Amino acid sequence: MSRRSLTFGLVMCLIGSQAIAADDLDVEALWTQWKAGDEEAYSRLFELGPETCVLAQRILKPEGEVFADWPDSEKEQSLLYAMKADAVPAIARAIDARLPLPSMELLLRLRTFGFMAQPAGDVLMTIAIENSGDERDIALRTLAESGAKPDYVIPELIRLLSFSGNAPGPRAFAGVDGDAWEAAGLLEYTRDPRARNALIRAARFHPNPRVREYSLSALRRSAPDDHSDAWVFVAALEDGALTGGGFGGASTVANSALTDLLVYPELPADIAAGLIQHLYKESYQEFGCSEGSVFQLSEAICRCPATDKYARELVEHKIGGLLDADAYSTGDDDEVKALRIAAAGVVLHWDPENRRAAEFLAEVVGEADRDRTVIFGSFLPDLRVEAARGLGRAGEEAEEWLPLLHEVMEREAGEPLSELAFASAWAIAQIDDEDEDCVNVLREAVGLYFDWLHMPSSDIERVLGDRVKLLMDGDEAQERLIYGNLEPYDDHYLVFVQAHSATVIPVLLEQAKSDEIYIRTAAAEALGVLNTSPQIVVPELVVLLKDPRARVRAASAKSLAAFGPAAVDAIPALEQATNDEYLTVQLRAEDALEAIRRSE
Repeated sequence: MSRRSLTFGLVMCLIGSQAIAADDLDVEALWTQWKAGDEEAYSRLFELGPETCVLAQRILKPEGEVFADWPDSEKEQSLLYAMKADAVPAIARAIDARLPLPSMELLLRLRTFGFMAQPAGDVLMTIAIENSGDERDIALRTLAESGAKPDYVIPELIRLLSFSGNAPGPRAFAGVDGDAWEAAGLLEYTRDPRARNALIRAARFHPNPRVREYSLSALRRSAPDDHSDAWVFVAALEDGALTGGGFGGASTVANSALTDLLVYPELPADIAAGLIQHLYKESYQEFGCSEGSVFQLSEAICRCPATDKYARELVEHKIGGLLDADAYSTGDDDEVKALRIAAAGVVLHWDPENRRAAEFLAEVVGEADRDRTVIFGSFLPDLRVEAARGLGRAGEEAEEWLPLLHEVMEREAGEPLSELAFASAWAIAQIDDEDEDCVNVLREAVGLYFDWLHMPSSDIERVLGDRVKLLMDGDEAQERLIYGNLEPYDDHYLVFVQAHSATVIPVLLEQAKSDEIYIRTAAAEALGVLNTSPQIVVPELVVLLKDPRARVRAASAKSLAAFGPAAVDAIPALEQATNDEYLTVQLRAEDALEAIRRSE
């Protein structure tokens, strides 16, 4: 018998045993009466709560339907919530049938059920292990976000992560063979300190490189806003070093660590020295780092504030020496030039007045176009692009090279827009805070190179200032918001949209008064994504908390959570909403209160 068949049997046994007890309450008769229009029968079903668990599968998969689906009826949704943990086996089976819901919305609906009530926990764990993609993601996140952390699960996962061979596990892991790679994936979502420490140990010391690589990514994904463990990624750069035999043979663990570092918009200053030592080692002592890796390493260094005294000394005494072409005993012209460009960018990050570094970068930017060398079927990066990016780090100190950058930008701003045109425009914007000639090129680059550079919104605002508004017009900003084409994690688009808040907010507030529920809901959600002008928006969201439709009330509470402490005036209304008749509204109101009070 397969694990899935066994799990199905366990689910059916649980539902069947509870059905015997529920029969005495004539749940079926009450259900029939309610479906015939008897509201009193519904109230009785709701009061019975867990005793009505026999109805879960009927609600999720009505008679005559082939696939499970979440009910549109808010009353049926509330009835499912009232069943609590006793309904979880049926709901877990519905997930397994590819319940067509976004994972976060599903979590919101399921997180209070107590998922580890057996056999529901095993159902979700089995789904997570046997599936991939959305199904695995939903199951893992559902387990983690539910707060269900039974003692047997996390220690077992940690044990599995500590072994490279087979290891027996509880029934939820039957047949998984103690796969450490899978264990790292499951630990990613637990938010448990023990799990985080286990991932750090595995990322550094596990004998299997694949497990080390995956543990690094799991560690970063487990807390995407926390860069306190960035040192782990720096230490992992030693794993085979970035050289690893030169082009194409670099350690996958080291390269993964470097890529993960660039996901963080900013890095702590105290890791700068470690990164600088890596750049020096790769460039000078053990030549062989690929051009792409060297530029990524330079970018990571420049994401650290230039405040660390020891790092500054390293730049002055070691990296500065790499500007000399005769500092290298091996490597062809392109390789040496790439390493010198990376070093010059770092030097200007720490010392914008360093004329030697700026002159070298300007010389590279002004070079004529030429065919790029191909290695292993891939074009090497355009060195002029990296030189322009590095030159921009000098800020106003590089003003004398503005004519050169303008010339390159205008020459390269054709169809399609080249990376060099964007890099030149971005450098111009950093050097001259009043230049608007670069805006047209930057506008074309929205959604292309901004994403590619992982450029944080704080940098965009700092460099562009009032020019941010010119990169997107008010109509486009409104369209992206109201039609759900923007999420809070779309950093680049969000900063452009927020620049038009004075135009967009009045429109959204007017749409929040629409007779159409979907328009009111979309407007309420968009106000939270926009997350500006709390003095105007928060009072209107409080009004929407009393909307006659639960969907609008839930959207309003979610948006108030986005405002955090700025929505403190909404606390009384949110406290009242925690007693809403619909659980979705209750949960969102609780989330909002937590977000508001977290920073009080």
